[in-house]
Amino acid sequence: MAKKKEKITLPKILNKAAGNISKGTFMFSMANWGSKTQSYAISVTRKGSENTTNIITFVYALLNHGLTSSSPSDTDTVDPCAIF
Repeated sequence: MAKKKEKITLPKILNKAAGNISKGTFMFSMANWGSKTQSYAISVTRKGSENTTNIITFVYALLNHGLTSSSPSDTDTVDPCAIF
């Protein structure tokens, strides 16, 4: 039997200006997340191109092999908070 895909249900809140209930506050948009995304991009840029290359290399390795196939020396240098 096939499994059903889980759907994420965003909470609904009252839009006081329009007087209706919507999920728009929690959706990904430039108005909601633009400043935080821009701040992240600036902080990554400030760390330099070598750090950006390391991040991209790590992500490609993670996408291709997952965390289980990485050697212990690779995971020692990776910030565990950066792995979602």
